[in-house]
Amino acid sequence: MASGRRTHLFAKHAADDILLRPADLGLPERERLYLPPLASQHACLNAAILAGEAGPAADQVAMTAGTILFSLGAVADLGSGYVTARSILQAGKAQRRLELLRG
Repeated sequence: MASGRRTHLFAKHAADDILLRPADLGLPERERLYLPPLASQHACLNAAILAGEAGPAADQVAMTAGTILFSLGAVADLGSGYVTARSILQAGKAQRRLELLRG
């Protein structure tokens, strides 16, 4: 897994396309995290991210979630989206939300 890599997001109009650059968010590109393709390993990694643990996987999740927040118009720019998502993860809010949904 990479903590980030350049990604081109295609919009309806080419002028609105977005190029995600992890370096713009202070993240390294292509920091690999190798895990065997076992569901239990990935479940543990996801649980750690939701618990607020930092690392390349958490960075990637925050970058992806931040991009979604930006795409939905919930934040002004990609950087704000990343910061917001990272803050939510680190504060344990994502974990609490999941627990609420589970009942």
